[in-house]
Amino acid sequence: MRSLKRKRLLTRTSHESDPRPGLLSIISLLLILLPFLLLTTSPQKLAALGFRLPAAGEGLAPLPPGPVEDLHLGVDEGGLLLTTALRRTDVLASVGDTERSQIRLRPVGGELDIA
Repeated sequence: MRSLKRKRLLTRTSHESDPRPGLLSIISLLLILLPFLLLTTSPQKLAALGFRLPAAGEGLAPLPPGPVEDLHLGVDEGGLLLTTALRRTDVLASVGDTERSQIRLRPVGGELDIA
């Protein structure tokens, strides 16, 4: 009886997974996908796209206009006079609606201080 148990323990083999079925499925998938991709994509379609870069300084879009339309700084006997014309950008403003303002900067201690 003892000899049968020993024999059974010695003859037991370990079962390792075989990587061949997984590799076969990947190869078969590639064999199906490769002809499909080669037939559905064609280089003529990609070459037919017209793509041209403009030369330097040619065809550039103009910069969007900012809200400042006019800015003038003048010097007179009373100090600096800053005149501005700002385009209104709120929701209720119409096209070309500007807001004009004047700011007088007086000298402090005999000197003009812009800060």
